[in-house]
Amino acid sequence: MKTSPRHRLSWSRTLTLTLPPNAAGELVVHRDEKLNLKSLGQGRFVLPAGQTVNLELKNT
Repeated sequence: MKTSPRHRLSWSRTLTLTLPPNAAGELVVHRDEKLNLKSLGQGRFVLPAGQTVNLELKNT
């Protein structure tokens, strides 16, 4: 099946991350991702220490 830039198939993935209580992190994804995390700009996001985050990625 051929696709053009206007007719791309839509795919998504779910990513679950758990960080230890004493370690925050940073996640780098495609700049078009819209995530419910604090943004550091240009596809960079803060991962909170001691929490589990479930993310749906559509562009990465």
